[in-house]
Amino acid sequence: MSESNEDIKKILKDNDLKVTKPRLALLSTLRQLAQPVTISEILSTDSINAVMNQTTAYRSLEQMVAKKILYKTHFQGEAAHYEWQDTHHHHITCNICGYREAIDSCPNDFGDKILSKKTNFASIGNHVLEFFGTCQKCSAV
Repeated sequence: MSESNEDIKKILKDNDLKVTKPRLALLSTLRQLAQPVTISEILSTDSINAVMNQTTAYRSLEQMVAKKILYKTHFQGEAAHYEWQDTHHHHITCNICGYREAIDSCPNDFGDKILSKKTNFASIGNHVLEFFGTCQKCSAV
């Protein structure tokens, strides 16, 4: 078993999830893709298609989102996208071609602290922040 699969096994065990072939395949695939993908895109990969159906994949994804192993987002009303996130980050999406790029930091970290002081919330647990624009390629056309 590769070192990355050992890491994934540890993550599953640390989060009280049973280590199964489908879960290992799912997390390994998402780690390799390194970008937000839909369940259809996940199921179209050979490594997933061979070990699980859509119901199992969806159930496993949602369990891992609940345990904060994976991140789930909806880009401007699109289908849910799932992503392995080693660190919290956001994305910027081209309005024309759909190209998506990760933003390595969270510009809202400071905003969460201000918001928790100005509301009746002791802390902010999560937020969704989306950026849209025109990529370099589309703006050159």
